[in-house]
Amino acid sequence: MNDSLVKINSSFVSERINKIRFIEEEQQQLEPTNFLTASSEIKNNVKLWKLERNKYADEFIENEFTPKVISKLTLDGEETTGLEIIDHNNFAVSCGSSVFLIYINRDANIIRQNFKFSDIHSFKTTGSTLCTGISVSGENISTIGEDGRINILSANSQKIVTTLENTDSVTQTAVCFNYKQLITGNRMGILKTFDLRCTKRDPSSVFEISSQDQKKCYGVTSIIHHPTQNHIILCGSEEGSITVYDLRNPSFPASYLCSHNYAITELMFHPTQPDKLFSASANGELWKWTQNMMQNITQDYDGNNQVDSINSWLNGERAKNKISITTMLSGLRKSITSIDCSKQSRLICSSNNEAVYIIDNSF
Repeated sequence: MNDSLVKINSSFVSERINKIRFIEEEQQQLEPTNFLTASSEIKNNVKLWKLERNKYADEFIENEFTPKVISKLTLDGEETTGLEIIDHNNFAVSCGSSVFLIYINRDANIIRQNFKFSDIHSFKTTGSTLCTGISVSGENISTIGEDGRINILSANSQKIVTTLENTDSVTQTAVCFNYKQLITGNRMGILKTFDLRCTKRDPSSVFEISSQDQKKCYGVTSIIHHPTQNHIILCGSEEGSITVYDLRNPSFPASYLCSHNYAITELMFHPTQPDKLFSASANGELWKWTQNMMQNITQDYDGNNQVDSINSWLNGERAKNKISITTMLSGLRKSITSIDCSKQSRLICSSNNEAVYIIDNSF
């Protein structure tokens, strides 16, 4: 088999996984063979998996790996909604109204609960409510929920650093946290940015996600920062579109891209190659977007040519001609619930068909 060909390995795991994340190897040049999953079936489980080689695999058998559970942790709560990396051995999991800090002992190959931020989302009248999402920046964790509250948690001190009350009147559905700036999106398609350095707790800007039919509102499903240009954010929606904003002027979208025909479930940039973006959708599609940097040639006062690189995500209609799309997975007929990308060229995703997909040599 040609090693340069894309290889897709599918494995039935008998559960619907909500979130999936690689555990990177200590030797960064190696592809990861361990990953974590968070699921909500009869019980909320976080599982540590290891990819074991299929000794019967040959050029006629696609499944080169078989995932095997090597450790499991059961969490209390209504539903797992988030799983994010804090550092090499620590993860944050949102489940029900709480957030759990999970530690991986690599020598013993076990996972354990280190700490629990209990009931940090609730209504005054009805009590605990769902934490709908988390985002991590350094050792700090931001949380959003159905109650419109934002929490900033410290993984090191295991304390709540900041709480912003009544930031939204409807359910918050997506959050992106980077340094001292936080961005939320809700099920009505409204985006809000918060500067956590300010004593004023009101949003610094409020704007609306774009859609083809401006008479309809679509919920925000995913928000991510561009890896190298923090002022650029990409937002996925229930419509299946991607809207790009330049936070230096968020009043109008910089680009609007009609992409999937169904809701986008997750967006993710490659961790070391910012020209590659991956998007997953509710109809079982996984796409790779490859960005071509545009160059603008201008002349200075002396008549010398100067070349400025322009990020093609910010170029409106022209962005469509500067970004190529490759289909990595399609035809699953069930929603892809979560994706992750290694620092090399391995992708992993989970689907509501109770399967896990490993894609090697993806670029």
